[in-house]
Amino acid sequence: MRRLIHVPALLVICLSCVSTSVNPPPMAADPSNVGVALSLDQKVRTSLNLGGDFIPETVFFIRFENSAYKNYKNPVLLASNYKHSGSDAEDGVVFALNLPPGEYAPVAAEGRMKEYEVDSAPEKAKKIIVFFPRATIEKTRTVVAPGTIGYLGELRMDTVSTMKGADDVQMYYYTLFSGNEKRTGAYKEMLLRTLDSDYTIYVAPKHEKLVNSKERQTAFLIAYRKYFKRSNWVGHFDKRLSELKK
Repeated sequence: MRRLIHVPALLVICLSCVSTSVNPPPMAADPSNVGVALSLDQKVRTSLNLGGDFIPETVFFIRFENSAYKNYKNPVLLASNYKHSGSDAEDGVVFALNLPPGEYAPVAAEGRMKEYEVDSAPEKAKKIIVFFPRATIEKTRTVVAPGTIGYLGELRMDTVSTMKGADDVQMYYYTLFSGNEKRTGAYKEMLLRTLDSDYTIYVAPKHEKLVNSKERQTAFLIAYRKYFKRSNWVGHFDKRLSELKK
């Protein structure tokens, strides 16, 4: 299934359009289909004195044509379509399921601030879009073999509040998502962020850290395998775990 979201010049493919739910994930439509998972540990400042954990609702991925492909500017994005949201859920973990085998990397994430207090509702309502820097895309590139779940790792980027210092890749996706919207001055923008709950905040962090060792991948897959028991993805987890033992 294809879904167009209302962003100028941006095509997003949402293969099953499953919303955040405690329900089982969508079934694998084909045994060779793959899943891509990412853990995002990100903090964002939404005003001069207010910041906290960014909770991704959707992460957008690109698929590389081949291993030598270095163009990270692709208007065709594949959207994550599953988050486990039980009481033991990790806020930053997303899955993109029913993708074709290939090499993937994340380029942007859309979400909101985590709610800490009752009076933080206006901040929670604000939509935040985080654009991943070129260095992060390069480091997270992962080839996902047919019939497996590929875990890209636990990603952390610096805490940031603006687009200042964005690289060319971040500016490319900013243009796609915003329609090249012109930002106001810093003080006016901070005022809009405070008063307008519908004001979209765009940020461009720098790469800080990626943990994707075999040990981290194994621990993640074992931990999340139990949430997929009612689906036909368990074999995909097992196949990848067997690969990691080699």
